[in-house]
Amino acid sequence: MNNLPNIITLLRLPFTVLFFVCFVWGTHSATLTFVSLVFLLLAGLSDAVDGWLARRLRAESGFGRFFDPLMDKVLICGGYIILLELPYVARWMVIVILTRELLVTALRALVEAEGVKFGANIWGKAKMVIQWVALVVIVAVEGYARMESVGPVSRLIPTIAIWIATVVTVGSGVSYILQAQPVLRKQWSARG
Repeated sequence: MNNLPNIITLLRLPFTVLFFVCFVWGTHSATLTFVSLVFLLLAGLSDAVDGWLARRLRAESGFGRFFDPLMDKVLICGGYIILLELPYVARWMVIVILTRELLVTALRALVEAEGVKFGANIWGKAKMVIQWVALVVIVAVEGYARMESVGPVSRLIPTIAIWIATVVTVGSGVSYILQAQPVLRKQWSARG
């Protein structure tokens, strides 16, 4: 039972891959786009359930501390990369999202190498939820837009969603930089 949270974390990978494949192959298919949405929902729900279950069962582990954020990054980074085909998803927004993910991963490695815990803070958790919700909104609207019986569909709501995700992503990145400041200063002065 103590391995259940880790198993759920690992299930996020096939859910994520199936989301990617169905969305990309579903470019002209509402059905495949909606199937991709189901896998995206399962991936997001697995993220919520694995952490909750690990705390509830007191089964938090080093494996979970490493693989949970890794699976998040695969889902979010890959998800926004595949959205680049959409005209309202700006390249610079995706670059900002990817850069923040890589920067925080590097900061985490640097800070934890100094023996200081650098787990997810409230901004990082909020960022993940908002990025995931924005993905869900975009994929749902695209699925609707790909239905043959539907006329033109407004992209205003997904455009707003990705803007919000981008702004929150930047804010979250700044919060982690500030959180890492003591270790960064120590590293910088040791080299000076």
